[in-house]
Amino acid sequence: MAAGGIVTAAIGDTISSDVGPRPAGLAAYITDFLPGTKGASYHSFHDFGACARAIRDDLRRGEPVIVFWAFGAALAHYVTVVGVSVDSNDDPQEFVIMDTNNCLYRYSRQEMEYLMRQDFASYVLVGATDTGDYHMVRFYR
Repeated sequence: MAAGGIVTAAIGDTISSDVGPRPAGLAAYITDFLPGTKGASYHSFHDFGACARAIRDDLRRGEPVIVFWAFGAALAHYVTVVGVSVDSNDDPQEFVIMDTNNCLYRYSRQEMEYLMRQDFASYVLVGATDTGDYHMVRFYR
């Protein structure tokens, strides 16, 4: 155990108790251990437009989406997207997220793209084999 009582031992290849699961590890955990779900899968996108449309489509099917935000090499956060507003072309423009503090927040398309973009952190937090810039966990039934 590290100073302050924080356990730093790695758990498998995808989870570290002081950092948390990588997106693929979170999807696997949901699939294996959460009753009532048929599973989850990890997806990454190079284009934010495609990512935003996938979020929109999943929400229309009644399936929330967990997105991954990374702010540095060891600073990351998951939030659940629970709503989206679209423009007259059906293109997502605003996202409603449920944060881990159980509060709802609204983010514009530009803010969401900025928060989800993983230029440098992808290799450290997501895994060197994945080159996508926008990462999420999608549920399926």
